[in-house]
Amino acid sequence: MPVTLGHRDPLNATTLMANLNDGSAVPQRIEQPLFDSWERLAGLVQSARDAIIVIDEQQRILLFNAAAVHMFGCSQQEAVGSHLERFVPPRFRAAHAAGFERVRQTDLDARHLGTLLTLCGLRATGEEFPCETSIAQHVVGGRREFAVIIRDITERQRSAEALRRRVTFETFLFELSRAFIGLPEDQVDANMERGLAQVGEFLAVDRVTLFELSRDRIEITVAYSWSAPGVSSATPAIAQRAQPWWVSQVLRGDVSLTSHVDDLPEEAAAEKEYLRQRGIASAASIPLRVGGEIAGAIGFVTVRRHVTWTEELVNQLRAIGDILWNALKRRQAMQALIAARNAARDSEEHLRLIANTVPVMIWMSDSDKQVTYVNQRWLDFTGWPPGVPVGNRWIESVHPDDVERCVDIYMTAFDQRQPYRVEYRVRRRDAEYRWAVTVGVPRYGTDRSFRGYVGTAVDITEHKLAEDALRQSHETLRERTAELERRTTQLSQLASDLTLVEQRAREQLAKTLHDGLQQQLAVAALHLEQQVNRDAERGIPVAALTRVKQELDEAIATARSLSIELFPPVLQSAGLPTALAWLAEWSHRKHGLEVHVTADPIADSPRKDIRTLLFESVRELLFNAVKHAQVNQATVDLTLDANRDLCIIVADHGRGFDPVELDKQADMGPVGWGLFSIRERLTLLGGQFDVESAPGRGTRFRLVAPAGTAPSDVGTGLPLTHAVIEPVSPDAAVGVAPRTLRILVVDDHAGFREALRDLLQARPEFEVVGEAANGLEAIAQSRLLRPDVILMDVSMPEMGGVEATGLIHAELPAILIFGLSTQERVADLHAIEGAGGVGYFFKGTDVKSLIDRLRKVRTSVIGAISSRETLIQPVSRLR
Repeated sequence: MPVTLGHRDPLNATTLMANLNDGSAVPQRIEQPLFDSWERLAGLVQSARDAIIVIDEQQRILLFNAAAVHMFGCSQQEAVGSHLERFVPPRFRAAHAAGFERVRQTDLDARHLGTLLTLCGLRATGEEFPCETSIAQHVVGGRREFAVIIRDITERQRSAEALRRRVTFETFLFELSRAFIGLPEDQVDANMERGLAQVGEFLAVDRVTLFELSRDRIEITVAYSWSAPGVSSATPAIAQRAQPWWVSQVLRGDVSLTSHVDDLPEEAAAEKEYLRQRGIASAASIPLRVGGEIAGAIGFVTVRRHVTWTEELVNQLRAIGDILWNALKRRQAMQALIAARNAARDSEEHLRLIANTVPVMIWMSDSDKQVTYVNQRWLDFTGWPPGVPVGNRWIESVHPDDVERCVDIYMTAFDQRQPYRVEYRVRRRDAEYRWAVTVGVPRYGTDRSFRGYVGTAVDITEHKLAEDALRQSHETLRERTAELERRTTQLSQLASDLTLVEQRAREQLAKTLHDGLQQQLAVAALHLEQQVNRDAERGIPVAALTRVKQELDEAIATARSLSIELFPPVLQSAGLPTALAWLAEWSHRKHGLEVHVTADPIADSPRKDIRTLLFESVRELLFNAVKHAQVNQATVDLTLDANRDLCIIVADHGRGFDPVELDKQADMGPVGWGLFSIRERLTLLGGQFDVESAPGRGTRFRLVAPAGTAPSDVGTGLPLTHAVIEPVSPDAAVGVAPRTLRILVVDDHAGFREALRDLLQARPEFEVVGEAANGLEAIAQSRLLRPDVILMDVSMPEMGGVEATGLIHAELPAILIFGLSTQERVADLHAIEGAGGVGYFFKGTDVKSLIDRLRKVRTSVIGAISSRETLIQPVSRLR
């Protein structure tokens, strides 16, 4: 007879045996196998991660597994026999009943799952939670029963929301960074209040204030502040005696967080009264540092609502504070440097103050050859404990193979009182050895007595080109008189460092955006695309994820735009003439300025520093044409002059000015416009900068720079003419045409390779047969695997995608190569397409276009292989 469970009987083997032993006619020989099968079924149901609830046609619960007990907080004994509606929120019950009725009236069996309308569950505690629900029906003992499978998707929704918040903040943070990176120091004040207002609106706070600590560290003053309409402004200065608890918190470097004024400790009585009088509901204060020391703070207050200062929010406040604080300190550092140029430079204390604000390592030694001072940059780089004398222990940081040479050069120069320069490897705080160049010069007192040496050290591992400019500048300074050399060598060196570091910082930040943020966003976009596809196939709503995908695409585009503006790749990949044409288009889009460019195609320089300086100078002059000359048209002309130097003329017909007055202002201090900076940098690189202008008669700028010679390159490509090409196996060329498109993925970012591989493998028509992390590996994998298609990253270490594509295409022309990058095209034909590639796609945003193209490629590849079978098979048989 059929064996069924009662309404309140749990699914277990004991119940089954009781039914089998109650005198029924079930043959004895099938009792044990049936018992074993039922026991296995019970174990599967009870171990399932999803809640499984079996109900009858009246929705009375017959089975309630362990996952359901955990999910709803209701025991099995309490649930069995009760109505399923008890776990449905009241507002969904009508829809639930209608959905169940539709399922009940269908003929769906256990092999077909139907989805109910209920998308929200109700725990025994009254808490609601989002869920996915499916139902299937069975016939047991002549009665219909329904299995309801429920999955809790709370964490999935939380993850999606957290991702959206993170992308939104990162987008805002980079927009804020872009507003201040490269901003002339004389424009910081004008832009700071606008930046604070953007921060306040983004965080929904009512006041944002940037504080500075006084030199005697007993008072905190307001540097910049923004208040929402109707909110009182910040107090200009707060003395320690007025608010001792808060000032002490800042001095100790402790974060102060107040969600409710009454939550402040008893020792903060003065602070409580201050906040109450001004109607402040919540407040937060983040200390800010310079060189490891507390130098100020950034404060946030609200008056209209109470804020819970979570760890995530505090980290956001820190990041925002660092950006604004760095902009302020950069302006102050530049002002201090310019003021020091016109003042006495033989004060050692003054030198130390400047040394801690410049991005180079500085040291000083006494007449006994002992190092007596190193700046904060040196401490940060080497990891040397602050306050511990260096003496002659600096040798411990030098690579063992370089110690003898460095000590000999140092001692010899010291004994002869001569300047010296030495390149060596020095251990960084993370134990990695880095190439550095140290320059030392003797220093004398006002009585001309020898006091020791002063020197600088610069990390040159990634910047060999900058070394040439630094050496040239240093040699020029040595040709001056001895008195001028003693008084100005150090400051001139620092000024040159600052100029070159600014250029390197733009390139490094653009590289960080490209290799870091854009790659991570592209990986996230691929993962999200895959999740959207999976959810769509399973009938799960994907609207929210689609919106997040769109926001990710916008973030990728924003990061790409910021990266290109910081350091346009066209300048390095296509040369200066093409870069100026790109700059004209950019100026028109950015500022509405129409720029007419004429450029000699051969007027270019192989030197990265020359190209970068001329490009950025022209960009600055075009910006001046918009801001100061108030014109909507300008011209740029690039040629090679009689000396084969690069010559650029930028002209407009705007308001003009008096160059003589500009030179007078330059002697007195900062003049803005960036003209003095352009002239100084061109001069350091052996060029010149001339200005022709008059009020009402327009302006003509002439920039001249040496074209330079290209550094000698050692070829790293693989000579394919001598490459050993292994024969293809007959089985690989004949037989049944492949049903999948065989793909090789090449990218130096492991996360992107994994995400792209998962996205492709999820489609039955594609097969990822291998991966490679650079161009050299791609060549080896292509020879070994003979894929149909290679997805090739453009920018990779050791060998890039463009070079690898050219080599592979020359040897294996049947392989189709598609370029992938986070950078925009700089011409109608991308470099990788010119090398033999058949397409080019943006990472993260062109996923659909790439998939569609691969599908078309698969159709054509399979058709081509099929048409060759009859020609290949006879050859195979001869073998």
